[in-house]
Amino acid sequence: MRNSPAGQLPAELADLSHLRRLVLTGNDVGIVPEAVAARWDAGKLDLRPLSLLHSVLEITLTDESPAVVCTGRRLTLRADGNVTDNTCRPPQPCIKREGRTREFDRLGRFVEKVGLAPDLFLILTRIMDGGSTRVSVRHKDGSVASVEYQHTSLQQWALEMTIRGSLERVKWTKYSRGSCVEW
Repeated sequence: MRNSPAGQLPAELADLSHLRRLVLTGNDVGIVPEAVAARWDAGKLDLRPLSLLHSVLEITLTDESPAVVCTGRRLTLRADGNVTDNTCRPPQPCIKREGRTREFDRLGRFVEKVGLAPDLFLILTRIMDGGSTRVSVRHKDGSVASVEYQHTSLQQWALEMTIRGSLERVKWTKYSRGSCVEW
């Protein structure tokens, strides 16, 4: 579509079985209807830009271990493609990496597809050291989702592994060392 549509797209777009590509770059259409996103999920629709698939602005994965001072990791992936990774493992200095990813929109869609319901959202507690892993998701409307858990479901594990796995495709551009990071 190159006629500058604005507003919500109709869900009936998903019924156009011969529609293989939908390019909406530069148009103000918000998030595509779930039926259209489901066609993309199934590999039946090439949609541009992929940011129309979700409402996520930022995803943060934080590992903390209160048993060891200054031990932890915070990964932050942003909708603009910027990624930061702060890792602290004493006695070594903390390491900060900065980079770029093209995977954020797929990850944002996955996070919303898995769901943000408490029983599907990742925050797991490790029994041995009392540490925790937390995923926070900030949406375009400013809302933030986070929930505390004592056990890990398969969905929670899959979400954590998907976030960590997306780092394999990050192009790291800046490295620095420093002192302990306050989470």
